[in-house]
Amino acid sequence: MLKRVKRFFRRTLIAWTVFLLVSSSSLDLSHGQDYPAPDTGEAIFSIFVRSTPAGIERIKVIQTPQGWQIISNGQINILRFENRLFQIDYDHEWRPRQLSIDATIRSQLLSLTTTFDDGTATNQIREGYERITNSHSVHPSSIVLSTYFFGAYEALGIRLSGVEIGTEVPIYEAPQGKITAVVREILSQFIETKNRSIKATTYKLTINFTDHPMEVELWTDENNRLLRVSLPSLEVEAVRQDIVLVSTRLTGSSIPGDDNVRVATSGFSLAGTVTTPIDNKKPKDGWPAVLLIPGPRSVDRDENLSGVRLFSDLASALSDTGYLVMRYDQRGVGRSGGRSESAKLEDYADDVRTLSKYLDRRKDVDENRIIVIAHGEGGWIGLQAASREKRISGLALLSVPGILGADLVLEQQRAELDRLRTSAANQAEKIALQIKIHEAVLGLSPWEHVPPNIRKQADTVWFRSFLQFEPAKIMQRTSQPILILHGQLDTEVLPYHADRLVSLAQRYRSNKATVEVSKLPGINHLLIPAVTGSVDEYSQLQDKNVSSRVISVLTDWLSRIPPR
Repeated sequence: MLKRVKRFFRRTLIAWTVFLLVSSSSLDLSHGQDYPAPDTGEAIFSIFVRSTPAGIERIKVIQTPQGWQIISNGQINILRFENRLFQIDYDHEWRPRQLSIDATIRSQLLSLTTTFDDGTATNQIREGYERITNSHSVHPSSIVLSTYFFGAYEALGIRLSGVEIGTEVPIYEAPQGKITAVVREILSQFIETKNRSIKATTYKLTINFTDHPMEVELWTDENNRLLRVSLPSLEVEAVRQDIVLVSTRLTGSSIPGDDNVRVATSGFSLAGTVTTPIDNKKPKDGWPAVLLIPGPRSVDRDENLSGVRLFSDLASALSDTGYLVMRYDQRGVGRSGGRSESAKLEDYADDVRTLSKYLDRRKDVDENRIIVIAHGEGGWIGLQAASREKRISGLALLSVPGILGADLVLEQQRAELDRLRTSAANQAEKIALQIKIHEAVLGLSPWEHVPPNIRKQADTVWFRSFLQFEPAKIMQRTSQPILILHGQLDTEVLPYHADRLVSLAQRYRSNKATVEVSKLPGINHLLIPAVTGSVDEYSQLQDKNVSSRVISVLTDWLSRIPPR
């Protein structure tokens, strides 16, 4: 039975068909240390899987005569998981006293009571009708974490206050045993919401599980309350609702020459940043302009992915070489209006066309030299826009897939299952379900064989347009010069996609516009230098800046694009 309990807490699932579950994290501080008192009260967190809403958790911090108490409840719909009660009690020095969990997963009851006494954690576990008791030795000042329960991270945020990089922290992962974590990086930034500016501290941690390390990002506010828990390699996070709102934006990546702008579109406006060269003389006809297009899952205009501010880096480098550069929040993201859940790829392409027209109208822009640079699936948006907008004079596709959308989803899911070392039988089951989902989304079969919670996530106009997208059909409608740039260590969009796009362009385009390809060794999907290119490696890389080789290829190509 204990093995089943461990499987319950360690089970890992995949996006559209499953929730990528992560075992809890860990951290440490010395016995008897003074910690700042957090604000008390309730906060509500939205839970996301690959930027898709998947659940909610209500977390309350209470000060008691004995110390501190954290209580939470909520659900993760995609798992049929309900947290009916999570309660952890700490003393005044944030040493654990008792943990209580009452939860269900797929209608299966799970309850856990853990008491802490004199360096020993004693667990009483009930799963269904079975009961078990076990105990482990623990560090007296361990932080207690348990899978699915993000409220536990409130205590972790308190204990991290004042730590230094390199600090090792003891964790008790209930009910499985003690582990450790190391603080790798500490960052400060401001988050602008509609009502106030929040000073946020980000802690980047490596948690050393017995079978593999896990990277975690934890954000706290100036009142020592939890803002966000992020598991970057698995694209799972819990975010406090006051910073989820579309009016929220990180302000930590200002570049000399930045100017925030708003561009009106149909029924709402898009928020962006225009970076103007400051150390170059403006050409007589105006600056050549570059518009940066993020992927549909973008979280901000800087294309902030696993700590790499890809578009901020590009904007800085390209403006230094004499280009006016615009980056923007996608509709429904950051400070842009609109709703993302009802948008198709074509709608995102219309937004690009609107921004191209805005650049065309600017007096400081050369209207004959407006180039689009797109990353990841954002390349599909760029292709759609370029096929319909003659103001676009060139298109650069960075790490862009070149196959049918439905095939891409299956390819990436198989890669993720392989990465997680899922058994062949389990892989076959998950892939079969994913195919059923695709057929139902596209109207080729009924939904009766797809769980209702998964249908709620997948049955959207956005996902339908993504599955149906065929680069071959759009490529033949483009006439602009194209650069296809890909890192040879890209494990998210494999390098063969670059060859596929080149083949499509050469086969279907009838005009003489150039198509160039550059495949860079030692570069990963985020366009930074890497060793393996694995998603697991992202947070471990010291160099978080876009490779100078990428910049060199882009600037060389940009300099050779003729005016339209």
